[in-house]
Amino acid sequence: MKNKKIYSWAFYDWANSAFTTTIMAGFFPVFLKQYWGAGLDPIQTTARLGTTLSAASLGIAIISPFLGILSDVRGSKKIFLFISMLFGVVGSIGLGFLQPGQWLEALIVYGLTYMAYNASCVFYDALLPNIARGTQMDFASSVGYSFGYLGGGILFLLNVLWYLKPDWFGFTDGVMAVKASFVSVGIWWFLFTLPLMKYVPENRPEASAIMPNSASLWKMTMASLVILKGTFKDLRQHKNILTFMISYWLFIDGVYTVITMAVDFGIGLGLQSQDLIAD
Repeated sequence: MKNKKIYSWAFYDWANSAFTTTIMAGFFPVFLKQYWGAGLDPIQTTARLGTTLSAASLGIAIISPFLGILSDVRGSKKIFLFISMLFGVVGSIGLGFLQPGQWLEALIVYGLTYMAYNASCVFYDALLPNIARGTQMDFASSVGYSFGYLGGGILFLLNVLWYLKPDWFGFTDGVMAVKASFVSVGIWWFLFTLPLMKYVPENRPEASAIMPNSASLWKMTMASLVILKGTFKDLRQHKNILTFMISYWLFIDGVYTVITMAVDFGIGLGLQSQDLIAD
């Protein structure tokens, strides 16, 4: 039963990794330059993509601590995860319906979907102690990482085949195949979230003086800010944890920069989009 909970939890990594592979790393940069932003200066589209990602990253960095605390004290991690996942699903599918010239709409939808993806990961990670303890957490985390690479890779491989050989799958051209790929990400993301929602438990915390069950949204917000302030004060007493958090933030931000911008830079250098995606 414990392994069932672990695998159900890990399937969310399988689910959301489709967004990072097919959309972030694969097709969005290509479509931004060659479809939604066709005719624009390539340097401008690169700058706009970078600005969008920076703004989205800053936004999620600001709100995620508050959302994390609020979900902890209310015992609503799964609800928050489901809501942020739905935003991501709608955004992914919505990209498939945008038309040429709608580069601004594409960037807005992409930025909001990127924020939803990262927000859902906050709640996903916070659920880990609910399904594993001690050394079992290492096993669960490893399963999650492996499921993520496998799930994202499988769908991306299928989407690349759609793009390279659209006639094999009944698509009229590569544009239709890419749009279908955006939609497939949303469906994949939603379906493989369901095991987590069904089988992963969530402990309900008891009401406290700082956050009673009957508290209004405003009171919950203020109480969460008080808790967050206390957390930052505690961090100053644990410099090793603070150093780790800052280091990891810089490291993972660099990783996401490579993932999100590599194809865009490659196109700007004159490389063919088919080769960049296939490689």
